[in-house]
Amino acid sequence: MSVKELEAEIMRLTPQDKAYLFDKLLHVLEIEEGPLTNEELDRRADDLRTGRVQGIPAEEMMASARRLL
Repeated sequence: MSVKELEAEIMRLTPQDKAYLFDKLLHVLEIEEGPLTNEELDRRADDLRTGRVQGIPAEEMMASARRLL
C-alpha cells in the first residue's frame, strides 16, 4: 500500500476513527522520542520531501499500528 493509498483509506474513516488513529500515532511518536515540537515535525517532513531520509513502507507502518490496537 502506498502512502497515497493509505491517505485515501484514512480519509474514508469516520471522524472518531481518524481522531483515534491520530492519537495513537502521536502516542507512538512521544513514546519513542518524547514530545515533538512543531519545528521538529517540520524538519522531519522536510527530510522526507528532500530524500535525506527514507520513510517506512505503508505496509510496515500499518502492521505496527495494528499491533498497537
